[in-house]
Amino acid sequence: MEFPKITSRWYGETDKNIASIFKSAKEHNVVICIDEADSLLYNRNFAAQEHDIRFVNIMLQEIERFEGEIILTSNMDNLLDPALERRVSLKIRFDLPDKKIRTEIWRSHIPSKVSLGQDVDFTILARQFEFSGGYIRNAVLHALRRLAQDKRNTITMDDLLLEHGLKRTDFCQRE
Repeated sequence: MEFPKITSRWYGETDKNIASIFKSAKEHNVVICIDEADSLLYNRNFAAQEHDIRFVNIMLQEIERFEGEIILTSNMDNLLDPALERRVSLKIRFDLPDKKIRTEIWRSHIPSKVSLGQDVDFTILARQFEFSGGYIRNAVLHALRRLAQDKRNTITMDDLLLEHGLKRTDFCQRE
């Protein structure tokens, strides 16, 4: 579901769009996945306008009536409307990866065509930064953009740290 394709400024259109999504999912026997569910199912106590409350109400009603599978994702579940709780049959929390897994995530995002500088130490990065896999991926992508911009093929520790305004000498010594 893409939020901009659901909502409409015209009264009643958003309701129709929501109903259409659930109807289509039922007809085609597909799973509905609502990414960043907090943007669609936010706590109505924080709604700015009446139509925002109506929108959440309709989403909750459709979820309750739907007999298929719905996957909701959010990294801000504290913002979800409390009425959603009874409509969810299973919650799975994904904690941040541990140091060992973070080390592997850092390593796995470096393309094989890129050389590693002698100072690159994924263990230090994993120990120093308790990041999610997505955040690590973004840090590596920023570093790779710098490499491409500078027309270099070797990534250094400073390349990986620059996004955080740090240099290797600012915080760590090799283990």
